[in-house]
Amino acid sequence: ALSVARATSLDADLIAYLESLSARAYFFVYGVRESAGRRLLRFLRRDWPAAVRNLLPETWVSLALLVAGTIIGAVLVTRDPSWYASFVPQELASGRDPSASTESLRRTLYDGDGQPLLLLASFLFTNNAKVAILAFALGFAAGVPTALLMLSTGGMLGAFLVLFQMHGLLVPLIGWLMIHGTTELFAVVLAGAAGFRIARAVVFPGALSRTAAVQAAGRQAAVVMT
Repeated sequence: ALSVARATSLDADLIAYLESLSARAYFFVYGVRESAGRRLLRFLRRDWPAAVRNLLPETWVSLALLVAGTIIGAVLVTRDPSWYASFVPQELASGRDPSASTESLRRTLYDGDGQPLLLLASFLFTNNAKVAILAFALGFAAGVPTALLMLSTGGMLGAFLVLFQMHGLLVPLIGWLMIHGTTELFAVVLAGAAGFRIARAVVFPGALSRTAAVQAAGRQAAVVMT
């Protein structure tokens, strides 16, 4: 009716009414029929967990690489403390290195004003966020950069643990890291899994073209990265 009216009618009010009616009908048929709150709740309760379960094989690979990096870092620093600088950036160390005394390391954990811990937490959060984004974004390169990022992140963690263990401060350090490290490292592992899903599509596209396979994998991984 709108098409006919536009072609034959000179009644502007009729055309405006039909346009308004068509617009309302379009949003009724194709529009979202739930509130933003309900949509968010459905995403958290169903969509996101389903996407994470879909990446379970890649998640195990990502976690295995992180654990392997932690073991490698811990073993190398235990045998030769000079390896510490290879795993822990200088801006993160800030005096937390093999040359530090037990008392100075203890102050970084228990200092009353909390400034050293605040700086460390800020750097770790920024670093982990950067690692997570890069692990996902570089998955297209057959997953090699993603794997290296998982290993290097684990190596840094292992070096840190050994440093404090040498001074009898391993348990306090683990207690502090669990406050934020649990969620941040979990996010890094999931980002690595998302990157590996894209890498899997690049290397093994299956029946689809490589471009179509990567697009499908990217849509799946993007839900997890949200």
